[in-house]
Amino acid sequence: MTGPVLRPGLCKRCLRCLLDCPAGAFGRDGDLPVPVPGLCTRCGLCVSRCPKGALELPGGPAGSPFTTPGDPS
Repeated sequence: MTGPVLRPGLCKRCLRCLLDCPAGAFGRDGDLPVPVPGLCTRCGLCVSRCPKGALELPGGPAGSPFTTPGDPS
């Protein structure tokens, strides 16, 4: 499994994902947050905190029976 996927066109660059991620799984490219999949624990916090819905977690959070929109069931 991979970490979160960022849709840059939707991101408002508030960096909430970077600041709130308990695993420190985000870096930066200028003012854009960049997910670091190798550090991601798949908790889903970044997805739930993003005010613009710019992040997706393919397959849903770890241990979750849910999937993100667009994932095959």
